[in-house]
Amino acid sequence: MGELRCEVTDFDGPARWRWVLTGPGGRFLGDHEVRLDEADWRYEAFTDLRAYLLWHTAPDRRLEQETRIVAEVGTWLGEQVFGPLGAVMVREPPATVRIVLPVEARTLAFRPFELAHVDGRPLALRNVTLVTQVGAQPRRSEKGVRERLRAAPSVAGPVGQPPRRPGRRGQHGPSPSSRSPGRGSGSTPPPSASARSCCWRSGPTSASNGTPTRGGRSSCTPSGSGTPPSAGC
Repeated sequence: MGELRCEVTDFDGPARWRWVLTGPGGRFLGDHEVRLDEADWRYEAFTDLRAYLLWHTAPDRRLEQETRIVAEVGTWLGEQVFGPLGAVMVREPPATVRIVLPVEARTLAFRPFELAHVDGRPLALRNVTLVTQVGAQPRRSEKGVRERLRAAPSVAGPVGQPPRRPGRRGQHGPSPSSRSPGRGSGSTPPPSASARSCCWRSGPTSASNGTPTRGGRSSCTPSGSGTPPSAGC
């Protein structure tokens, strides 16, 4: 079934609100008006189950009495809190139900909704997972996702480096003028091009005979030294 959305609307206090249950794509599945009797002991247990069990069970019979109280509260939850919506939640398990609460109803985020019984068994044992969310958020549309993907850069560089720009000068090696400084018009390349052809060279060695290598780097052998390129190049 996928994820269902059970949203609190028309909130009029911790004992009165309306559920609206929707499926994938916002498809309406049902609603239920919640009207709880605040004088009922099960409502007291619903508001703070841990404290209620602590104060209403005997130490020598705690396990037995806690089991009975939790079962009775679960039956009451299924009938009074979720009503007919419980049967829809368990129709096609497994399912995830997102409980969406407005900010003014955030106190309901601490209620044990997962104990609600449907056909004599709690939702937690019917392959139904409840996820509580405070503050309504609009559904993400597929169209919005596609637009964000189109806006992302199409060509990414290596990790830690800026994105590549095909056709940029110096991207695939030094410019022709830096490869043959003594040919053509005989003009000497500007200092910036000379420095760029040997930007990874260590030491004060001259780069006048630098030879372009793969990836745009240059071999920086000192002129007339006859030594191989340094590892730093």
